[in-house]
Amino acid sequence: MPQKTQSWILKRCRECPKKCLRATAICIIHAEPTHNLDIGRFVRHIQEIAGFDGEPRSVLKNFLWSIGSFLLGSGKATVFLARRMAAHQSFDDIYDALKRLGGKSPGVVLARDIPTGRHVELPHGFRMLSLDDAMIIEVDRYRLDMDLLESVLTGVTGEVDDLSPVWASPDYDVVRVNGREFTFTGEKQRQLIGILVRAWQRGEKKCRTQVVLENVEASMKANSLAKFFSGRSDWRDLIGYGGGFCWLKT
Repeated sequence: MPQKTQSWILKRCRECPKKCLRATAICIIHAEPTHNLDIGRFVRHIQEIAGFDGEPRSVLKNFLWSIGSFLLGSGKATVFLARRMAAHQSFDDIYDALKRLGGKSPGVVLARDIPTGRHVELPHGFRMLSLDDAMIIEVDRYRLDMDLLESVLTGVTGEVDDLSPVWASPDYDVVRVNGREFTFTGEKQRQLIGILVRAWQRGEKKCRTQVVLENVEASMKANSLAKFFSGRSDWRDLIGYGGGFCWLKT
């Protein structure tokens, strides 16, 4: 439980557009232990938000924990929490730790910062998912989006998604909007599509085009969507743009 000096109330975090469960300017998801928050409490609170019981199990000291599991088909899938996953050395260490676990059961690794500069694969079919994307905020609390975790591991969407105008494969090489399917093979194009899909899922109507291009590390020559998608024209049927913003055409 949080100490009395910590007030876990809803307040807007300067790092994200959501109201967050932390009274300071940094929410629990974006906080690092340097913000008067020890690692153990950080992990336990994320586990509490996720709704898992029991004690977190350290897989890699200070960087990777097993925080729970959920039913997936006839078996179980493990949920991990990682810190500083985008840092090169940290990612290598986390990769090796997951590799040592073997492939006995599928798993998803939650992290605030996941590698985005290249298409990264984890061993044994483990998948990565951003904490921002995995958490749903309700009136006064977060909860873990279990449907999203399941679809990330299986690539199969549930009944609720069948009614949605947007569907995407886990690595965004295939996206379907209003029944029309688009395929993307380029790594950076998949990353950009992923940003727009996740923004749509969060209810964000538009994204700043320049910020999106910077986030996928587009080349200086590809400073517009037309140049970024050079060689194909169907992207205009999927992506709307104007006024410095872009969005999925749903």
